[in-house]
Amino acid sequence: REYPEYPSCAVIAIAGWPCDGRTFLSEDDANKVFRQIMPLIWVVAIGSLALALGSMLAYVGPFAWFAELQLKTMGSYSETTTFVATLVVIVPVVYFLARPFTHLLARQEQSVVGASSFSIAAYRIPLIIGCAGLLIVVWSATDYYRAAHAGALTSLDLAKLEGGQPPRSGWVTTAGRALLQDAISFGKVGSEDLFVPISSPNRKGDVHLFVKSPHDRQFNGGVARGMLHRKDLPGPVRISMEKAGLLHGGDYYVLDTEEEPAMELSVSMTFIEIGGAILAFGMIAAAVTHFRRKKSVL
Repeated sequence: REYPEYPSCAVIAIAGWPCDGRTFLSEDDANKVFRQIMPLIWVVAIGSLALALGSMLAYVGPFAWFAELQLKTMGSYSETTTFVATLVVIVPVVYFLARPFTHLLARQEQSVVGASSFSIAAYRIPLIIGCAGLLIVVWSATDYYRAAHAGALTSLDLAKLEGGQPPRSGWVTTAGRALLQDAISFGKVGSEDLFVPISSPNRKGDVHLFVKSPHDRQFNGGVARGMLHRKDLPGPVRISMEKAGLLHGGDYYVLDTEEEPAMELSVSMTFIEIGGAILAFGMIAAAVTHFRRKKSVL
């Protein structure tokens, strides 16, 4: 039978594979085509979601660009709308980058008709699990490395920081003039963080240090102690600080009062172990799937 719902060239063009010149595909041929296309669909779906989530969580790339465009034009931004807009931009990019490599994911013949079915599709669940575990390991290892190389607790001179001298350590204690009138609360309702600009008594120009503290233990001046993050203000907070004239695109640091190297090392190692266990489970699941498929062929 011929199935008009499956025009061959239109379907095959999605995957960038050669068309055999026929107007329509039979049911069997259509099924083969869709089995061939599935790896590309999975790569695009998983890759796009991962990149969009990474852009949102790290507040970089297209998510940051769309959010700040809304902030500058409307004064606020919708996280959902921004995430969807980010996906719209990322999906075509991932598709065009992945399409040339689809031959590595599926064995093909000269034409789609009669081509072997895609076997790696059976491993998609183990692959998703393994990739999730690997992502947790990489993310946590980054935090572990930063905490391990934070250095000893050091006193930070705000006047020298404002003069262009970088901190000697990533773990500091400091005191200065807290600009509480310019403090900004940001985050989900009930768990907001307070960002307080802090400067030397004779500051001239931009603020170079912002103290981040939780809503239930807010920093209201005095001595601040914690780990430093370079240029780590959330986008809306940074935009507000720029509007207040405290920032003009220069270098700055955020001091997180809730972070200590020892605690970060412990937490990061725990997540590395969790991610490693998830990755191992994905690998075991892939191995089991492989042996089951091999046995079914025999």
